[in-house]
Amino acid sequence: GGSVGRAAAPADRCRSGRDGSGQPVDRIDRPTLVIAGTSDILTPPVEARRLARHIRGARLELVERAG
Repeated sequence: GGSVGRAAAPADRCRSGRDGSGQPVDRIDRPTLVIAGTSDILTPPVEARRLARHIRGARLELVERAG
């Protein structure tokens, strides 16, 4: 139900290139750490990588076997 829809929102925002407020993530100008698990279903590593690429200076950390 509803909790899955809310949990899926980060991946949807990542694919759209927008943050939770609807702003493009490439406008983020603060130090940013993107964290995802290598087994993450809701925000898979490919989406976390895409998000990190869109945020200037972002660092990506993938947690092995987490999801």
